[in-house]
Amino acid sequence: MIGVLLVLCLAGCPLLAQPARTFVLGDQLTMWESGGRGLDALVIKRRYLAIIDTTNTPGDAIDFDLRRGWITPLFFDPDVNIAQRVLSGGSITAPNAGRGNEDQLEGTVNEDHLVAFLRKPTFFEPRVTIRGVRVILDFDPPIGVHRVRFYPRNTVVATPSAPFQTDFLRGYEILLNIVYRSASSPDVLVARSTENDDPIVDVEIHDQYARFVTVKALSDVPFEIDEIEVYGRGFLQQSRYLSDVIDLGSAATIGPVSWIEDVIGNPLASSLSVRMRTGIDPQPLRFAKKIYDDPAPALHNARSRAPAGVEDISPALYWTLEPGVQEPITEDLQNWSPWTPLRNGQLIQAPNPRQYVQFRLDFAADLFDARAVDELSFDYLQPPIADGLVAEVF
Repeated sequence: MIGVLLVLCLAGCPLLAQPARTFVLGDQLTMWESGGRGLDALVIKRRYLAIIDTTNTPGDAIDFDLRRGWITPLFFDPDVNIAQRVLSGGSITAPNAGRGNEDQLEGTVNEDHLVAFLRKPTFFEPRVTIRGVRVILDFDPPIGVHRVRFYPRNTVVATPSAPFQTDFLRGYEILLNIVYRSASSPDVLVARSTENDDPIVDVEIHDQYARFVTVKALSDVPFEIDEIEVYGRGFLQQSRYLSDVIDLGSAATIGPVSWIEDVIGNPLASSLSVRMRTGIDPQPLRFAKKIYDDPAPALHNARSRAPAGVEDISPALYWTLEPGVQEPITEDLQNWSPWTPLRNGQLIQAPNPRQYVQFRLDFAADLFDARAVDELSFDYLQPPIADGLVAEVF
């Protein structure tokens, strides 16, 4: 009965004579790129030794340009090298090449052609592991791969100060894996050569998703890698759009949430999940600090002592504290609801009325199959219905 009353009131019921207001995300006034023109969306990238990202598109996973005015999972241009994606959210490692190679490995994907990953003997390290060395690019989430290219310095880009064009891999394997490497999910070999004589290795691959792209050395000849380039194709397999925290100005009764959705390709190969949460304050994350009986924690190692309690604090104060005093950042489930699934055009199940709302759209796609969303909207009443009704409960 309450749901019916809410729908009637939002439709202009004279009972309350309250004109409904409408919020729209994705129209010409409040474009998707704006996030909703609210308070910045915060994403927890790491809870301990906290890292927070301010973004509506975690992992740069949303495409605003494939269809203007719509959002879709990121769609890759097949002619663009996307290896740099491993530097934000993924990783690049050489687990059997020893330590201290981090800068060199980063240099193989950041288009810095003066930095290379080196497997060559030096005066200080006359014996280095060469055969069997693996360089692993971890793209998380998986990307559609159709081409891999790698080469030493002074080849694709001229670097006269580093004339090492002959120090290329004489033998190699290229392996892909869509999930974490395990006995139940072995790497897939997509290219192999034991007698390579081309400094620039450029391999076309049948379109397929991969989280891990591995280049493995099969030769004992010293080598270097200037760049490993990975070219994507199709839609990102998983992506998320996170709206700003929308401030309705005061507590409001929020009506049904609707959105315009379209299917690209096979409808059975993709999905869209829309969720929302509502809150009574503008900060959906909880920032807190440890409280110690000792009034001067700076004189001691805070990490070695048990705290007497925990106190909620402002984000501004949180970032001024030593890591040992900071509590891990968590979702604020006291002042905010959990993420609640929505059904298109149906009444919301999140706590209502509320002043603050936030939306989350999760896309699952296949290489050439995805969902697209044009607009998301809802009507709301202020003051909320509860402030204008007197009801008897039997």
